[in-house]
Parts: sequence; structure tokens; C-alpha cells
Amino acid sequence: DYLLASSCETVHMAPAGAILVTGLATTRMYYAETFERYGVSANFEHVGDFKSAVEPYERTGPSVAAQQANDTLLDGLYGVLIDGISAGRKVEPDVARGWLNDPPITPEDALQAGMVDHLSYSDEARSSVGEDIKFLSEKDWMRDRRQAWKGKGTRIAVIYADGAIVDGRSNQDMFGSRYIGHQTVVSQLRKVRKDEDVAAVVLRVNSPGGSGSASDAIWREVVLTRDEKPVVVSMGDYAASGGYYISMAANHIFAEPGTLTGSIGVFGGKMNLAGVYEDFGVHLHTDQRGKYANLLSGTSDFNDDERVKFKGFLAGFYDIFVTKAAEGRNMDFDAVHAVAQGRVWTGTQALEHGLVDELGGLDMAVDKAAALANVDEYALQRIPERKGLVDQIMEELSNPGGDEDSMESRLFAPALAELPLPARVSLGSLERLDRVLSGNGVAAMIPGDLQLD
Repeated sequence: DYLLASSCETVHMAPAGAILVTGLATTRMYYAETFERYGVSANFEHVGDFKSAVEPYERTGPSVAAQQANDTLLDGLYGVLIDGISAGRKVEPDVARGWLNDPPITPEDALQAGMVDHLSYSDEARSSVGEDIKFLSEKDWMRDRRQAWKGKGTRIAVIYADGAIVDGRSNQDMFGSRYIGHQTVVSQLRKVRKDEDVAAVVLRVNSPGGSGSASDAIWREVVLTRDEKPVVVSMGDYAASGGYYISMAANHIFAEPGTLTGSIGVFGGKMNLAGVYEDFGVHLHTDQRGKYANLLSGTSDFNDDERVKFKGFLAGFYDIFVTKAAEGRNMDFDAVHAVAQGRVWTGTQALEHGLVDELGGLDMAVDKAAALANVDEYALQRIPERKGLVDQIMEELSNPGGDEDSMESRLFAPALAELPLPARVSLGSLERLDRVLSGNGVAAMIPGDLQLD
């Protein structure tokens, strides 16, 4: 919030307000001891020294490589915060760093330190700018924005890909997590590709990754679209792993300085729930024909041969990932591999490593798409369109598992809201993992429960 405020020319603060800008912290949950208590064993493999997405399920704390990667990421994000505040408030970075290391607690302290310019109530702040200044209400601003997205004729299509990537249709689960279904996005890209009035496409990606096969299917459709009209990617909070996979074939990629991106690597595996069954008095007896018939069974651990076979499967997918990234970024394989291996970067770091083209937001991406398409006048088309609650419910009834919030989500959300936050986070993380791995067992995703505060 303060980073946003610091970008303004003048900052007012309520005389009795609260200000506490303390820096950044990351929190990760580790479930190995919990699984052990309930007779669950995690069987995972990964490709990439820094692909630590499996660690929460196998360990009680981070590995050396995971800690190193997290420190680098946190240093990068902290640098974005310090640079933004110092530039906005026109102070040296050391001054901004001092504000965070020894934060002013009271409004008067914040004023004396230079973090704010005035202590005033909202009516005083409004009157201080003069009567000739017209204030624009949020309602009026939103109405103007909506009009810009309803034009006819030549259009720039903006496709929103928000959530973990899974096989099937886009939807939302009972924990409130959104999912990018490959069938939905492929259909959207195909439709705008065939629409002669759409001059270019902006793919707005906000995803921590997900299913490898679903990401690959979307990547293919991006390539087909790019061959006919410009495709520009605008990255939001995340465009990591599978989120980067679906972005890397675009003509031009924008990231925000603090976007979490890269994480070129894969993992996969299974949970062995045999101990859970035994606790309930269920005894399992399995027969098989074929050496690897039990490879992905949810009631047995990998044996040595199965683990080698599965690791080879993941290694093959990793090679495909790096090869396609190298082609999309006009880099050689070794150069991409050097910054891949599951390493997560900020947008600023990704730009330094050649993984993105430019730092900027959605407006800059739209401008770039129009320039690549050589169009001066155009309207914007948002995909999917915003729907009212009634429309969403009617669509769900006629098309269960469709593009909007599921009926299951609406029914169970109130009950889940009563659970303690750690329980909700843990259940949501495991639900995402289950959905991502339900296809072919290959995931390109950062840890689903990484919290940044």
C-alpha cells in the first residue's frame, strides 16, 4: 500500500491513521511430519537443482538450494520495494531502507521522517488542491473504462489466464482458487485467431504454473496464433513455470518488476495413501502384469526401477521445456538451462537474464500489440467477459464445470471460511496439487502455498 502511495506527487495521511511499513517476509509450509503421522508417504522427483516445489511434501524445512533461491528472490523483491519507494519519494535508497528497518509508528513520526507530506482528513486533502480540480469518482472511472472495452470494428483481444493450469475447462474450486483450463484457453485463442476484426492478442498471464501437458497445449495454440497475428504477453503477479511455458512463444513479453517468473523446471510423483487405508481397517492386495503397471499407483511407493523410469520421463519433459524456451527467446539451450533448473526470478531479474523483453504493465502490452499490428485506432475486447451472478449461476446449471465459479465453490465456501487459515491454505495447496497432477503426473509449478507478506 505504501509503495502505491509513494508513487504520487503528494501523500496525505489521516491524523489518527496507522502506518507500519516493515519490509517483506516469505512463509512456506512443510507437511512431511503431518503425512508421517497419518501414514502417507510422498513419492516425488524433480528436474532442476532449484525446483523446490516438491519439498513441502517431503521435508520439514528447505534444502540448501531452495533456501539460496528464496534468498535471491526475496532480495530481488525487497530491492523492487526500496527502489520504488525511494524513486517515488525522491530520497536516497538508504533513506527508504531506514524507514523499513526502523519504521515510524505514529502519523507524526511518519511526517517528521518524510514518509508523508501532510496529516489531514479527506475533506482537507480535497480542499488543499484547489477548487479548479475535478475529482473523478471510482464509479465514473469504471464506467469510462468499460466503454473503452465495448467498441466495434478493429479490436485488440485481451485474454485473461488467471490461476493454476490444469487439463480441461477453466473454473474455480471450493477454496477460491482459480484454474486455467487448457480447453478453455485453446478455444479462446482459436476464436480470436479466426476473427478478422481482431488485429492482435494480449495474453494476460497470472499463474504459478500447473500441468505440463495442459501448458504445452496452450503453448501450441499461442504459436499458431502468433503465426497469423501478433501475440504479446503481459505478466501479473506470477508467470512462473507453466505460466512461463504458455508465455515464452509470444512476440513480446512484459513483466512487472516484482513479477515472479521463470521457474523453468518440472516435478511429478504421487502420494502413497496405503497407511491411511490401513488405519481404517482396509487391507490392500495388488496383482500386476507388466513391470511398471503399478508406477502411478496411489497405494505403493516407487521402487528403484520405477523411480529411475519416472525421473527419465520428467527429464524428457524438462528438455522440451528448455528447448522451446530457447527457441522463443532466441537463445541457445545452455544459456536458458543456466537460468532455468526451477529457479524463480523477479521481473527485473528475468529481464537481465533475457527471459522477458520489457518491464511494464497491461497498458504498455496493449500499446505494443497495436504497434506490432500497425493499427492506430482500435477497441479492446476482454476475454472472458465479466458476467453477473445470475448469468454465472445459469451458465453453471447448463454447463457444469464451465468457465465460471463452480456451484461446489458457492456451496462450500462459507463452511471453509470458518476453518483456521493454516488449514485452508494446506487444503487448498493439496487440492491444487491433486488437480495439477491428475493428467499425466508432470507439473511445472512453483510451491502453491508460498506466502509473501
